[in-house]
Amino acid sequence: MYQKHTFLAFLFAASLAGCGGGGDSDTGTNEPPPPPPDETETGVFVDSAVGGIGYRTDTQEGETNADGEFEYVDGETVTFFIGGVELPAVTAGTVITPMDVFDTLDLTDQRVINLARLLQSFDEDSDPSNGISIADAAHLAATGLTIDFNVPTAEFEANTDVINLVSNGGGAGTLVSAEDALAHLQNLSITGSWYIVNADDTIVVTLMSDGTYVYVEGTEVDAGDPGGFPGIEYGTWAWDPLTKKVTADVEVDTTGLWGLSEFNGDETAVRDGSSLVYENPDVPDDGLTLTLAASEDSIIGGWELKLPDEDKVIVITFNATHYAHAEVGPDDGFGTSGPEFGTYTWDAVTGAFIPAASINLNGEWGFSDEPAAITAIVDGDTLSFTFEGEEGETLLTRVK
Repeated sequence: MYQKHTFLAFLFAASLAGCGGGGDSDTGTNEPPPPPPDETETGVFVDSAVGGIGYRTDTQEGETNADGEFEYVDGETVTFFIGGVELPAVTAGTVITPMDVFDTLDLTDQRVINLARLLQSFDEDSDPSNGISIADAAHLAATGLTIDFNVPTAEFEANTDVINLVSNGGGAGTLVSAEDALAHLQNLSITGSWYIVNADDTIVVTLMSDGTYVYVEGTEVDAGDPGGFPGIEYGTWAWDPLTKKVTADVEVDTTGLWGLSEFNGDETAVRDGSSLVYENPDVPDDGLTLTLAASEDSIIGGWELKLPDEDKVIVITFNATHYAHAEVGPDDGFGTSGPEFGTYTWDAVTGAFIPAASINLNGEWGFSDEPAAITAIVDGDTLSFTFEGEEGETLLTRVK
């Protein structure tokens, strides 16, 4: 019996060793497999699609293809470069623009304009509307260079390094003007106040840089189209500069089936200078062309005022003769969310402002219930209203 037990114990120990249960077993064969490599994603660098610009991330490096595409891993930063000229690192994403590179929403930022001038000047066929292609010559000519983009455009174009780089960079050999570069760059942004005022339609849509929008319509209800009403919409918006598709998430809507509330994601908005062409591929005859209300130093344009403590948003848009006042906020017994439309006169010297409302859908808000004399003063991107007999002033900021 003793020997039998010993023999069984030996077999049991041997079986443990064969299964790796012994302390001397080779544990290397049981190490977990290495983790799979991080999945790469594809982004696009655009001032039109920019092909041939160098890029690097922590895990990827190369040149963008003809469609401006580059590879990255989610969470990385990407640095774009031409020879020795490196741009500031930016968080990698699906679309990168010159504005993203310099972390600004201002198309007129001198850094943005100077970079756009350089990129467009390198384009091999000198036609940025069909994409920008950067030749190897540009990388070679930029070897060892650094360029300061944060200078006035006149100083940038007088920079000897910039002149030599553009001359030998494979494009037309001359630096694109600031005006032409900005005109092309503007097609990457649709922020601003856009309007239609004619015998058939009264529409103003203001797309603000913080991702919110206000849409107002004063068009009369058509008996053949009873689904929409004059009123206001407020919400958030997004636009893809590559596909031109625009989407909206509506928070306030008194326009029924009119406005952006019925967008399904297929609608497009294409900018052509001061025009914005809206099209719905599902309804080919449903297109609209809106005009940008904008100026550098006059009252013409869109103006915004946000009062988060009061949960209120005010947007006023002026063209040369008409205004649209849009106000969103909780009813207070005096007014309600809605638009007001009318005509106006304004003396740029004295500031005398005289409105004449023709459509009022917001109660006592806006100008329609204001009997006092009004003064409107424009100081750059600030518009101040003062009302006779009242203390203080109301300040709005230009939408751009």
